[in-house]
Amino acid sequence: MSAILEVKHLAISFGGIKAVQDVSFQINEGEILGLIGPNGCGKSTTVNLITNTCRLDRGEVIYQGKAIPPKVGITERAKMGITRTFQTPKPFGNLNVYDNIFTIALQNRSHAEARRKTEEILEKMELTSLAYTLSAKLPIEKRKWMDMARLLTLNPKVVMMDEVMGGLNPSEMESSLEMVRKLNSEGISILFIEHVMKAVASLCHRVVVMNEGKVLCEGVPGEVLKRQDVIEAYLGGGVKKNAKG
Repeated sequence: MSAILEVKHLAISFGGIKAVQDVSFQINEGEILGLIGPNGCGKSTTVNLITNTCRLDRGEVIYQGKAIPPKVGITERAKMGITRTFQTPKPFGNLNVYDNIFTIALQNRSHAEARRKTEEILEKMELTSLAYTLSAKLPIEKRKWMDMARLLTLNPKVVMMDEVMGGLNPSEMESSLEMVRKLNSEGISILFIEHVMKAVASLCHRVVVMNEGKVLCEGVPGEVLKRQDVIEAYLGGGVKKNAKG
């Protein structure tokens, strides 16, 4: 299996604090790769470095076999197919669901093409019945789905999902996991940044664990979540129970 995105020796410091130190891993084509670790370990900063929200001090991001020059910005990377969601969805709160998606779909498309794309995505993301609901009035689960829907207008090859399970009840979590699986089944590679270990264990093909800005270990969830160093660094004594459940 070949890598669609690879990061090598990523590093950044903020005021002398080494937020990310020599981080390397790869996302394979068609893979769901979990990225886990305690709060403040550098997960979101790593995503910011991949998208160029933050400028690297050192390292490189390789996409489809080619290093991305540091000058290539956030928008250009999104158009290349490297996209992300946020821990807190950021919709246009004064627009309805349809217009939130249509506004993004309109980039580099005619109005007719953007309408077709919007309708296609609404159906795929099971949001058609909510198309004319004000986005600010959506429940948290559907706001997260709309966040994903807007990314689909860019025909992404990689989606980095930052805590998409946060704030969801068990039923919402299960339906959201199915949605992530659905998108992955269509060929989208996913970096799944999450604290809910049940979701990580059931969804991810591999897991990378970060701690104190570094990669602690990586491997398949069933093995990684049982490691003593992972338990001590992040998950606490409940990891064995969660890994089994």
